[in-house]
Amino acid sequence: MSSNNLLQSALNNASFTTIPYSRPGTPSSHGLQQIGFVGLGAMGYLMAQNLANQHSSPNGHPPLLVWNRSVNKAEKLFATLGKDKIRIAQDLAQIASECDVIITNLANDAVVKSIYEKFAEALKAEQPTTKHRIFVETSTVYLYVAICVSRLIATALSGELDALISSIPHGRLITCPVFGTPAVAAKGQLLVVMSGDYRSKKEIAYLLVPGIGKKVVDLGGNLEKG
Repeated sequence: MSSNNLLQSALNNASFTTIPYSRPGTPSSHGLQQIGFVGLGAMGYLMAQNLANQHSSPNGHPPLLVWNRSVNKAEKLFATLGKDKIRIAQDLAQIASECDVIITNLANDAVVKSIYEKFAEALKAEQPTTKHRIFVETSTVYLYVAICVSRLIATALSGELDALISSIPHGRLITCPVFGTPAVAAKGQLLVVMSGDYRSKKEIAYLLVPGIGKKVVDLGGNLEKG
């Protein structure tokens, strides 16, 4: 069976509405959330741009904090949207320390693992904190590998990432690959596929739709067996 057919089979058995959760209450423990975005490639740049336009304003979330290995991508986004919507992080440690929600969109599984290891290292070096953080891994590449294995059963990478984030106090990981072309991403019409902690998925779903995506597919709570 092709990877597209495997994906379709999984979608047929998944919870699939525009957003399959009730709207969460407004977080009150830390006020307006600081959102971070790591990875400004062909898809990530468009996703970050839409997210900043949707949520970052004087009356919304603080400016989106972005990081990219090539700083020129971040500088271009800042020049396009301005200081009210974009801040550029100096390094990954700043993203990990300052953000309540950290969204990643990266090139391949080796880069994903490397970035999350750096997040974990940075936060373990901090003093103990009660700050809650949700990490949202949106890279499609590793779900594509998983599809080819069997009906969206995740690779070992999802387990490794979960172990890294679970070692951080009050850290939660949502695997959230997105599907669509860059043209679809530009319109904020991506298909968003989510696995992980239910309450965190609710919060993230309403952050991403509308803006980044048009629909959410819920594959359940187990990151390794969606």
